Amino acid sequence: MIIDRISKRSAQRAERAKTGARASPERDPRTASRWGIKLILGGVLLYAGAMKLIDPTGFAEEIANYRFLSELAPLLSIVLPPIEIALGATLILARLKSPWLPAAALGSALLMVIFAIAVTQAVLRGIDTSCGCFGAESGPITWFTVLRVIGLGAASGWLIRA
Repeated sequence: MIIDRISKRSAQRAERAKTGARASPERDPRTASRWGIKLILGGVLLYAGAMKLIDPTGFAEEIANYRFLSELAPLLSIVLPPIEIALGATLILARLKSPWLPAAALGSALLMVIFAIAVTQAVLRGIDTSCGCFGAESGPITWFTVLRVIGLGAASGWLIRA
């Protein structure tokens, strides 16, 4: 029985060698893309959450400066950073076949939709404030900020389906 398995595997390897097929034909060609996107997206979320945790009062001021749900700024400054850190860590640590990966990607996508709405309304209203996306290191809100958030949301959406 074991010898039959070994013989069968040897025959499969020989056939792949003849046809030039990869060592594991069942591997999805998008694997490298998924790994790259999940690591980059997870890293961005981890970094953003950590920078906001350093100065929650400053982050609350940045949220209030958006003039969009300003009354929730103190609560959001405490709740958002741990959520970003948890989502980032899950994206980085989850295996590609794990149900945690699309769950974290969905959470990230929802967060990016909320961020996109907040940033877009600030740009459209001409509010001149710092983004607050990466704590005190953040630059001013511009259309590039909107595009960055939309890009991160699109990457999150792609990971849900990948």
